[in-house]
Amino acid sequence: MKLNKVILFTLLPVFAALSVASATAYAAETGAGAQSDTNAGVSVNGLGIGVSAQGRVRSEAGVRGNSSSSASSTATSSASSTPNNENGIEHRSAVADAVHELLSISGRVGGVGPEISIVAQAQNRNQTKIDDDVNAIQNTNGVVKFFIGPNYAAIKDAQKLLSDNQQQIQVLEGLQSQVTSTTDQQQIANQINVLQQTNAQLNTYVQAQSNTFSLFGWLVKLFV
Repeated sequence: MKLNKVILFTLLPVFAALSVASATAYAAETGAGAQSDTNAGVSVNGLGIGVSAQGRVRSEAGVRGNSSSSASSTATSSASSTPNNENGIEHRSAVADAVHELLSISGRVGGVGPEISIVAQAQNRNQTKIDDDVNAIQNTNGVVKFFIGPNYAAIKDAQKLLSDNQQQIQVLEGLQSQVTSTTDQQQIANQINVLQQTNAQLNTYVQAQSNTFSLFGWLVKLFV
């Protein structure tokens, strides 16, 4: 633990420099009237770290014409975020429908009905929190992500919630077998399938983000 603290305090100036560099690069990239060929850079005396505006990664790759580069970058950013937003809406909608159906079933089966209701409500709560985590992951600035990685705190929280969801699904499978009506059993099975698919898709996305390359992400993970 002491070694981790020593490493952290030793590299704090580095992270401070990188934060300034990230902010400079981001402002130059999105600010109105910023010139694409700016030679300005940020350096830290004694650490040998330098970040040039020319060297930053550009989101408008493939777009031609200096006069339209800013507008093209905005359009590209919007287009790339739209599929993620649509998927998020689809996930919320699918889980909401499954929860609604499970609550409806729990009200008429008796016996294990209250337990089914508890699982359904837990899935609904977790999905809301997972959506917040995914939004936090998606909203991490690209330059910041390159240096210190994605939002590891949000990733860790999402992974915990997804694991909890899977455990709750297993409980629901056990409750399904205790329902006497074959029709209700099949309807519960259908909702379990929806919840499992949604959980698997989100887990794949979160895991992929966790494995995103970054220069100092390995170090940040030690303190999350």
